[in-house]
Parts: sequence; structure tokens; C-alpha cells
Amino acid sequence: MIDKDSYELGSINTTKLSGYNLRMTVNVSPRSGGRMMIRTNAQFNLDVVDDTQLYQQFFDTFSKSMFLQAHLDE
Repeated sequence: MIDKDSYELGSINTTKLSGYNLRMTVNVSPRSGGRMMIRTNAQFNLDVVDDTQLYQQFFDTFSKSMFLQAHLDE
């Protein structure tokens, strides 16, 4: 569920409530050469998540989504 988003700030806050409370914040910033920097952080309940597998899974899914979106727009 998206809690809050801001196109101007390039920020999305989400919460996943499926037997637990996982909150993620994603920030997107443009860089030179048409590239973007994407930063994310996660909290499980009130604890910061530092499990690299969770972040890798997020970025793998995000990358696939961006690839598909780019090819659908063609």
C-alpha cells in the first residue's frame, strides 16, 4: 500500500501489511547522462532493516519492472 508519494521530491513511502509491518521509502534522483540514482531504506516494525537480500530482491524486481515498462512504451 502506498502511504505517501511526491513526484516533485521523487519519493514513495509504502507499507506491506501481511502478518508484519514492513515500511519502505524509495527516493529517485536524476543524474547526468539520463541516469538515475535510486536509494531505499526499510523498517520492520520500528527496526531498521539491514538485510542485503531484501534490498537485492527489491532492486531485482524494480529492474525487471523498468525493463518491461521501457519495452511496452516502444
